[in-house]
Amino acid sequence: MYPLIYTLADAPDNASIVGGKAANLGRLIRADFDVPSGFVISSGIALESTLRGRILAAYDQLGRGPVAVRSSATNEDGVSASFAGLYETILNVEGDTALLSAINKVRNSRHNEAVEAYLEALDLPAAPRMGVIVQRMLSPDYSGVMFTCDPLSGERDVVTIEATRGLADVLVGGRVTPSLFVVND
Repeated sequence: MYPLIYTLADAPDNASIVGGKAANLGRLIRADFDVPSGFVISSGIALESTLRGRILAAYDQLGRGPVAVRSSATNEDGVSASFAGLYETILNVEGDTALLSAINKVRNSRHNEAVEAYLEALDLPAAPRMGVIVQRMLSPDYSGVMFTCDPLSGERDVVTIEATRGLADVLVGGRVTPSLFVVND
């Protein structure tokens, strides 16, 4: 049996337990990359009252304050599909009630129309299990999205980075034209 909540540093290298994004963040932390602290709620579990208490205890251990509540679906950030911008992310969440509500919204985003269309287009199974990441908020000068496989050509020897000033939510939401950086092998 696996725990229901992991720190990101202890997230297993197993997308079926914590989702793809959390598994990848755990890998980055273990490789000594600077990743904002946080925790992940395992995929495929119900938010029962006992789990709510454990979530709030993990939030206490994180130091409370504003957090980002992010998706970590079992099919997210994988080799065959990224789901970039399709699942819900809620920024600057603060307080117990807001946190629990945001977690529910993120978990339920696995059923939105854009996700269903993407799954159908790629002929992937419907309704993946959803882990949820709760991560300390940052106030960056710049942020962005990095693809380790070119999203247009599929080339694996090209890294594509799209960046913007401030938080990347405006980038992922399509509200700005980002700066584009392409790094070839």
